[in-house]
Amino acid sequence: MKREEIVRILHERQQELMERYQIVYLSLFGSVAHDESYVAHKVGILVKFKRPTDFFNFLDLKTYLEKLLRCQVELGRPHSLRPELRQLVLQEAVRVI
Repeated sequence: MKREEIVRILHERQQELMERYQIVYLSLFGSVAHDESYVAHKVGILVKFKRPTDFFNFLDLKTYLEKLLRCQVELGRPHSLRPELRQLVLQEAVRVI
């Protein structure tokens, strides 16, 4: 699955994602964000929530995204990125929602 297909799917579910999971934004990162992956076996997604969320909500979102995109999702939050990589990843991330 190419980047534009992932973006389309996430846009179609934008309202549901924002309401159900209280998301401020979702961004793609890694090879899918660069559109370097012909077949997405793993999609990197950064998420920012409106308010603090617990582990179970985070895991539920990850599971939902994996079923929706039919591939493994590497889900992270901007503040959880390693400090030495954070700036580069955030600069190269492609905001979807």
